[in-house]
Amino acid sequence: GDDITIEGSQVPVRFWHMGPIHSKSDSVILLPESKVCYTGDLLFINIAPVMWSGPAVTWVKALDDLVEATGEDWLFVPGHGPVTDLRGVRRVREFFSYLHEAVSRCRDLADPEADEPCALQVFNGMPKDLKESFHEPYRIMIGAVIERAARRAGGPAKVDIKFKLQWIGKMSEHELRQSLGSGTSPTQAEL
Repeated sequence: GDDITIEGSQVPVRFWHMGPIHSKSDSVILLPESKVCYTGDLLFINIAPVMWSGPAVTWVKALDDLVEATGEDWLFVPGHGPVTDLRGVRRVREFFSYLHEAVSRCRDLADPEADEPCALQVFNGMPKDLKESFHEPYRIMIGAVIERAARRAGGPAKVDIKFKLQWIGKMSEHELRQSLGSGTSPTQAEL
């Protein structure tokens, strides 16, 4: 992506524009001498990321680029969650790799009506250890729908506030059902 390095001050700073990943435009700030990276919404630690742009492979690539540009001795200040090291970066990468692969197994990519069943399939198939790594793991349902929309668009998905609110409501319903111990996921008809 586009980046700017500011030198000549006491602390060199690199502003790195990563492009549309979480949302329309994401950037990170690196302080190479301090070995600290401010990732903004590129990293969600201990809470499942929400992807509003996509596709997931773009997020995976950005995380790979970040790992390559930094190192084991760096600290990462995420947009959501506590400061982490490369283990946290790799865990978020694993989340998006799973999302990409799981959506690839869903049927009827061209049909937006198949997005909701795919989202449920992705959530229900999420490996237990990955699911337990993040609070609100059902957020991956939004990621699945956005992933499908991005694939149909051939690039970043374009979603409006109505869509976002609709899916936040669906996630909340799913969380409520889970917390009440119903043990059942909503069906397509209920969504």
